[in-house]
Amino acid sequence: MARLSSSARERGETPDWRANKEGVVTTTVAELLDRKGREVFTVDHEATCAEAAQKTIEHNVGSLLVVNEGRRPAEILGERDIVRKVAVKGFRWIAPGWGTT
Repeated sequence: MARLSSSARERGETPDWRANKEGVVTTTVAELLDRKGREVFTVDHEATCAEAAQKTIEHNVGSLLVVNEGRRPAEILGERDIVRKVAVKGFRWIAPGWGTT
């Protein structure tokens, strides 16, 4: 359950999603997908960190679907995964396994 920060509530801010007086979000997944878009962006399992990061920038997204050699979904790669890989292994990432360190 996401919450609107107390300072944002005090300022009377209302985000795109609905929140009750306690700041609890009541937006459904379907509503989020309708607003954000239903397109899924992919990255090959042999892509580098730099290539994956560039794709997130190009498409203004926070995660990508990693696909294997058969173009089948393997896992979801998020911004945090990219940062951790860069911190541990540097910008050269070759082997599959984005979600692991």
